[in-house]
Amino acid sequence: MLLNTPRLQLEPLQHTHSARLLAYYLRCAEHLRDWEPARPAGYFTPDVFNANVAAWVRSCEARAAARWLVFEHAKPTICIGTVNLSGIAGPPFQACSLGYGLDGAVQGKGYMREALQAVIAHAFDPLGPLRMHRIMANHLPNNQRSANTLAALGFEREGLAKNYLQIAGRWQDHVLTALTNASMPPAHQISN
Repeated sequence: MLLNTPRLQLEPLQHTHSARLLAYYLRCAEHLRDWEPARPAGYFTPDVFNANVAAWVRSCEARAAARWLVFEHAKPTICIGTVNLSGIAGPPFQACSLGYGLDGAVQGKGYMREALQAVIAHAFDPLGPLRMHRIMANHLPNNQRSANTLAALGFEREGLAKNYLQIAGRWQDHVLTALTNASMPPAHQISN
């Protein structure tokens, strides 16, 4: 579903986004290097990247994930970020994991908070397609920007996972946070 905010448009990932998403990753490679998994040689070639986008789109079509590209209204053809909900689980869990990235050139403007507010509202909508009760988001302990953004959105720290995920080519600890929607009724109480 297309999501709009005062300054941003979040477009659901489609096959036609492949070139713009690849341009984002190539432009932001140095900035994202410390926050993302190390990518194998050839990962950012058009053929390999197109295959990855096709797999991501299939996961969205299967309702296992939801992925958006973030664009400024003022520059609607240049992708400035991504927001992903993955591991979407239905009842009784009704939960997913949140991931996101933003071009370093536009950080500090509140764009990611604005984008995440729209995605959270969409995910927590009791009449929407996702109907999530819980969104989990994890960040590196030294990623103060993410810590601040998540805290401002109401995510609560739940713990620290040691050697949790391979980021920048090595196993790294992650702070575990989550946001729950206390007003989300159990799935069996939601009518269509």
